[in-house]
Amino acid sequence: MSAPEESPSALFQRALKIPAALADRLDAEGFTSIEEVAYVPLAEILEASGLDSEAVHELRRIARLYLLNVELGRED
Repeated sequence: MSAPEESPSALFQRALKIPAALADRLDAEGFTSIEEVAYVPLAEILEASGLDSEAVHELRRIARLYLLNVELGRED
């Protein structure tokens, strides 16, 4: 029997270390993966997250760093 799949909100909280409210908002706006957070058009994540441009750039940096670490086998 396999483990239950992690919800997008739980994934965002664990992987990106963001508050539950932000993770829930991203999930509610249709974001389902770290890749989407890292690479969707900037305007789309600005609108969905409710964050300012500086905070979104930081969130995307964290998401891209997480993906790089996964690729290198260094997932935290």
